[in-house]
Amino acid sequence: MKMNNRMNIKNIIKIFGIVVSVVCVLGCADLNKGKEQIENEGSYLLTGKISLPAESGAVPSLLNAVINNAGNSTGDSSARTATSSFTQGFNSFKGDFTVTATHTIPETGELVTKTCTVETSDDGEMTYSIQLPYTGEWTLEAVLWGHIDNSTTESIRFLTGSATIQIEEEKSTLSKDIIVNPAFASNTSGKISLDIRDETTDSKLYEIKVYELPNEDEEDYILDVTYTDEEDAIVIETSAGSHTYNICFFDSEGNKLYSCLESMVVYSGFVTDTWYGRAPHFELESGKCIFVLTDELLEYQVNRGNLSIITTEDGLDTPYVLWSSTTYEGFNDAGTSEKEGLQIVSRIDENTTIDNPIRNLEARTPNFCFGDDGYVYFLENNCIKVCKESFSGYILKETISFASIDSTLSGSNFSISSNGGPAYYNNSLYFYLSIDDSSTYSTTEYLCKIDLEQRTMSRIDSKFTYNGSNYSLSGCLAVDCTDDNWTLYSKADSESYGGTGLLVKMPFTLTDTGITLALSAAATDPDAPVMECFELSETNFGVNKKLNVSDLQIKDNVLYVLTNYYAKADSWDNTPSISAGGILRFKLDEIDQTGFVPSDWSDGVRILGLYTEGSGNTLEVAQPPLNQAEAYFYGPQRFVAIKPKELVIADDGAYIYSDTIASKNRVVKVNLEEESLGEMSVTDVNVTYTKSLTDCGGVYLE
Repeated sequence: MKMNNRMNIKNIIKIFGIVVSVVCVLGCADLNKGKEQIENEGSYLLTGKISLPAESGAVPSLLNAVINNAGNSTGDSSARTATSSFTQGFNSFKGDFTVTATHTIPETGELVTKTCTVETSDDGEMTYSIQLPYTGEWTLEAVLWGHIDNSTTESIRFLTGSATIQIEEEKSTLSKDIIVNPAFASNTSGKISLDIRDETTDSKLYEIKVYELPNEDEEDYILDVTYTDEEDAIVIETSAGSHTYNICFFDSEGNKLYSCLESMVVYSGFVTDTWYGRAPHFELESGKCIFVLTDELLEYQVNRGNLSIITTEDGLDTPYVLWSSTTYEGFNDAGTSEKEGLQIVSRIDENTTIDNPIRNLEARTPNFCFGDDGYVYFLENNCIKVCKESFSGYILKETISFASIDSTLSGSNFSISSNGGPAYYNNSLYFYLSIDDSSTYSTTEYLCKIDLEQRTMSRIDSKFTYNGSNYSLSGCLAVDCTDDNWTLYSKADSESYGGTGLLVKMPFTLTDTGITLALSAAATDPDAPVMECFELSETNFGVNKKLNVSDLQIKDNVLYVLTNYYAKADSWDNTPSISAGGILRFKLDEIDQTGFVPSDWSDGVRILGLYTEGSGNTLEVAQPPLNQAEAYFYGPQRFVAIKPKELVIADDGAYIYSDTIASKNRVVKVNLEEESLGEMSVTDVNVTYTKSLTDCGGVYLE
């Protein structure tokens, strides 16, 4: 009996629990239903303003990206960009401007959407007002759809902006402003209209030219205007997007005052009319930044150096050609370079390096020359590379293949002399090449001339006899013409083992068929060309070594000859390492009286910058001591620029003695008006040039 009573009690409890559960479930359902009905019956008014970045103080993220990726505020790549001030409002737009609010009901996942139209007041203020039925989080999106001044029937998304808001029961009226940003709609256009103010002394600005990259040809400008005043100085209709332009400012004589590489952001339907970023030459006026051309900017243009090849009243003025065959020479205190390759730079200082090479090195020492036509010519294995100035440095303008000029020069049957040249004169290039004859297994050396305008080539055999011995013109050369008298100056190698080389002066004539050398009537060499020779012997150099001739340059009727000498240490006979060189000069207007011999420099030395030990007739070539490094050469390689009243030379060598190794990669400038070693300007640069340090059997140069 007692057990049955307990079971009844348990059953009663179970039944009671079920009833309570059902009541609770039904009660909760009614409560939820009541709450949903309250939301449906509620109405929440949301209002707000629509503003552009200029009105809100916000800047589109794209502009920040442009600025962050830009350079410094005074360089060619500036920390600034041109964009829209967004002050034009919406008057130029024709279309629908709406705000759409969306909300997701948590219980069902249903998406609720409400839309209203943006209203514009008479003063241009944009507002919206929308009724929302539910509490919770709403996402707002403002979009301007339409077209520009009836120019297209296609609906375009010009402006977009979004925001979120949390709606609560106790607030029936809320406010939320939305910032809209412009968009880049495909196949749409915008406009650039920028003001420029000239505050230079005497108002130097006369002309403005604008080029759009990547096209860097100086003849392909997209805008060329004569400057009159600051209003709308640069006006360009262009596609929406991000553009890179080079702006060049000129005076009335066509001289470039200043140039800068600028990024400009053009939004669909908007006018790019202001600058944004960091620059000392901007001035803020009426909400817009104006570019101001100042004397300080012009001074900066001068100080940063000149990449152009220009002709001054004192002669040609060119930039500098530098190169690195490796990025690291392998020893402590050895030369380093950021990259390998060749680069043309506007100035020389201790930070100069190869960081943006325009050419790879096909030869360890590049063969190049400057033309007074504004181009730099590089002689390579089967062609001529023609480079010219652009806004980002020098670029390849043209490749002239030898086969396109001379059909016999095809395949691999010829090679270019790697010891110097070419030489430029009067729109022609002169250089040496070797042609192999497979039928006779022989090689013939030729002196070649290419007429760059006519695109024709002529050549003559470069071999000749001198004092009964065979020689061949080879390597570095220079061409000069005075009163229609043409002269070739060149290095010539002896074909006899151990023979002494020559520096020759050969008159020649130019005919319709090419180059013609006058032949000698001498009985010993009846077929030899008329010439004067300077033997590259120890006696003529006045030292105990035969120096190598590495380059020639004619300036102000003087022939300058670079010489160098390298020798590694030999422990057997206690011979020290040698890395040295210097400059010979021949005054061409005195040769008729003195013969083809060098003239001493003003301090009495024959070879400027060559370090020697001993005295009298027993001068021995030696490497300059480190404490006298700035007064002597360690190995002149090439003339790397043409400058009025000075010589500019790549000096490539090293000081090596016992455990001391000091690589010498330098640019040396010699002031020709002073003609003294004290006027030699030496700058260590971060390039490696050609000579490399090797530690096989002791450290030496190779």
